[in-house]
Amino acid sequence: MTKTTVNEFTKTYSGIFGNEVVLKSRKGLSTMTIPAKVAEKEPTTVQNNVRDKFILASKYAKNVLKNPDLLAAYGPKRENERSMYHMVMTNFLKRPVVVQINSDRYHGNPGDLISVSAYDDVRVTGVTLEIIDPDNKVVEQGSCTFNPVTSNYDYHATCQGTSGGGLRLRASVFNIPDHMGTLEVII
Repeated sequence: MTKTTVNEFTKTYSGIFGNEVVLKSRKGLSTMTIPAKVAEKEPTTVQNNVRDKFILASKYAKNVLKNPDLLAAYGPKRENERSMYHMVMTNFLKRPVVVQINSDRYHGNPGDLISVSAYDDVRVTGVTLEIIDPDNKVVEQGSCTFNPVTSNYDYHATCQGTSGGGLRLRASVFNIPDHMGTLEVII
């Protein structure tokens, strides 16, 4: 049960009353809730891992808010976000994603195009691509460039190579906290 009101009496009070009611005040609104129940069991390994991730995300968000250069990298607060702290923390917890690698225009020749579709909730800071042969040797690797027409990241091959027979393409995308998301396909 939660009830939020603007009330002159309760807006300056906060705390727990008789283990029955918790009063909180935020931005001039008073919230009345039931106290949280204390868990009777020890947390599982998965729960502890999630807690650790939230602790790291919180520390990261607090550091970003103290660093004007890092804060500027996140840009202005978005309409749907509750606070800049919340946006930064969420970005830390969510990894960037490589959605697709399109190799239709790659035939093993220098200049052939490989297109990578990738995104992040806030901003992609870089996309790289590796071409790996069947013997697990990297044939070539490099940075992709953003294509504003397609909103994809393009990589133009630089080496003469083979275009099939177990060749793998591995794309990696990075975001502001330098987290990475990858996708690998076999062509």
